[in-house]
Amino acid sequence: MSDGKTTQTKNQRILLAGILAAGLLAAVFATGQLMAPQSATAQDNGNQTSTQPPVTSADDVDCATDPSLVHCAEDAELISAPIDDSDKATLTTSGSATTKTQPDRFTVTVGVETSGETAREAASQNANMTATVIAALQELGIAEEQMSTSSYSVYPVYGNSSDRVCIEIYPPPPECQQTEITGYKASSSISVTLDADGEVDAGQVIDTAIEAGANNVSGVYFFLSSEKQQDVRDGLIADAIADARQRADAAADALGMQVSGIHSVTLNDVHFPIFYSTPEALKADTQILPGEQEVTSTVSITYFISGGVADEGEDGSMAAVAAAREFILSKLSGLGIEIDDELDLHTDMVAQISENEYHLEFGVMDTEGQSHDGHIEIVDGEVTVAILDGESML
Repeated sequence: MSDGKTTQTKNQRILLAGILAAGLLAAVFATGQLMAPQSATAQDNGNQTSTQPPVTSADDVDCATDPSLVHCAEDAELISAPIDDSDKATLTTSGSATTKTQPDRFTVTVGVETSGETAREAASQNANMTATVIAALQELGIAEEQMSTSSYSVYPVYGNSSDRVCIEIYPPPPECQQTEITGYKASSSISVTLDADGEVDAGQVIDTAIEAGANNVSGVYFFLSSEKQQDVRDGLIADAIADARQRADAAADALGMQVSGIHSVTLNDVHFPIFYSTPEALKADTQILPGEQEVTSTVSITYFISGGVADEGEDGSMAAVAAAREFILSKLSGLGIEIDDELDLHTDMVAQISENEYHLEFGVMDTEGQSHDGHIEIVDGEVTVAILDGESML
């Protein structure tokens, strides 16, 4: 009986071990199936990555797109590209221009001052008189939008409450410090702004206002309108820059050098004076003459200066640049491109291809503010290729 139980126990253990072994094998198989697709994917990704072309540099892409660029040529030696200007010689000059001009606008300020025992009375009288003045100015042909109230106030008037005569000393005696309100005053002023060459002049405005009841004229201001200021400013700046350039050329010539570029420009503010006139109060037929105003503009310019135009004994790159500039300047007008100054033509990059061959990139800024880009190739001092805005210049 004992032997039977032992045998049964052994069989149960063997069966349990078999079940565990079968489960383990199933788990290993399932894991292998899951890993296989991932491994295959990784291998595919690896193969895909290895077949991608290598990343090219920006220069390679540029050269593939446009092999005419100077740095794409074989054995090209870069002479200059973006140039460091820190070691270049500079010359700073100032220029000025002055002109006389007549103001085209004026402002007249007239006022009314009234008194009353109460603030309401003073203000009421002032309002009536001001309305009369405004109506008279409108009859003169002045529109409402050409007039504006520039000031208005109502204030008390103080007086001594004692009949005693007080001397002017400081501090005043106690009995002289007792003051009380004895009345009120109201004051208002109107500013009229018109064209200086219009049908109504400043004198007519003053006389009409006084006849209508105005008892205060603050003054007359003649000035330049914003539009005329801009016209005068533009003309002065151009003349001042021309003056500075003339002085720079003279200085560079005395040094045996020449102006080769602009480093910086400083434009100083143009100050427009205001002509002020105070007419004699309550005088009929007032004559107000604006006269001329003198306006001055100044500029300060720092130029780059260099030696004279390269000859055969000097650096070949300088000779190439000089030859290129001469060629370009001779062709611009025929291409319908106008420039204000030769400095509007600038060389951006020079590359020496061989002992006697140079390639240049250049830019031109025309009088309308449009930029033009070009490429030139020079062999033995002669232009063999010239392209501007994608078109041949030859």
